[in-house]
Amino acid sequence: MTGIRVGVVGMGLMGSLHARIYSAMSGVTLAGVVDADAERLSPWRERGVPVFPTVEALLDAGVQALSICTPESVRGEVMTQPLERRVALLVEKPLAHGVEEAEALRQLARRRAVHLGVGYPLRFDARVWAGRRAIAQGSIGRPVYLKIWRCGGSQSGRQLRQRTSVVSFLSVHDVNLIPFLTGAQVTEVVAAGDRVLGPQGGLDSCAALLGLSDGSHALLESSWLLPPTRHAQLDAGVKVQGDRGVVEIDLTHEDLMVSGPDGERSIDAHHWPEIDGELRGDLRRELEAFVATLSRPVGPQDEADLDQAVQDVRVCEALVRSVCSGARVRVPA
Repeated sequence: MTGIRVGVVGMGLMGSLHARIYSAMSGVTLAGVVDADAERLSPWRERGVPVFPTVEALLDAGVQALSICTPESVRGEVMTQPLERRVALLVEKPLAHGVEEAEALRQLARRRAVHLGVGYPLRFDARVWAGRRAIAQGSIGRPVYLKIWRCGGSQSGRQLRQRTSVVSFLSVHDVNLIPFLTGAQVTEVVAAGDRVLGPQGGLDSCAALLGLSDGSHALLESSWLLPPTRHAQLDAGVKVQGDRGVVEIDLTHEDLMVSGPDGERSIDAHHWPEIDGELRGDLRRELEAFVATLSRPVGPQDEADLDQAVQDVRVCEALVRSVCSGARVRVPA
């Protein structure tokens, strides 16, 4: 796969991480980056990376794949042209702003026979894989229920809620994780939530009971209300209770603490830790897996993963509808 030319669209936190990883990846050339904000492009121009004002300009320069790291509200318009030109895409979760857009993108990817992947780094987390293997081997018997939670910091929440909700931004990780761990799909939801950080914007908290296709159920909790004074700005985990045992996974990634004269700080030790100047961890494994798909045609597993990404959006929409209506909402397959 020597000479794979990859670009990144959207140079916020995640886009910058993607670009750093591609630039250090063997057999990959970071062919360019795109962002509407010229200030975000300046550091990459200084590094000698080609910068482009539009996706079209980057496509014209020649790329085989793109990472899409823009806000979800503009993803549809950003992704359509590359897919039409048969450029493979890895998009940060969720796949799209809504089910209708997600379905359209899936159909376009299938029609053009091009790879369209969605970034779920927990699928590359060693802790999750160990738990998944234990469940598959029958170590806990039949799964009876899951408890799964993801709570982030209020400083991030105040920024993010203007363009999305805690359900689409955080809960979607866990919605995707449920079938990955147990194979069961969400079939119905009953949810409650609130806007705590202000009357305008998306939901800031959500608590839900999920019915699953195998007869089990899940308790889901998400918020971005942790105070800025908390040393780690993420509290996350999953518990899978079986009829003969239990799997418990601590998914807090900021679990390395450094204390000194200036106070304490937490460091990511799982998703994108820096080792010898390079980013490693779950995100790098995810990007390496994406690049590996470019050497083969779209296969059944690629299509199944894309189907699941569309279903994840459908479940998140059902959660929001349940919060707004106070009613139980069925989730179509």
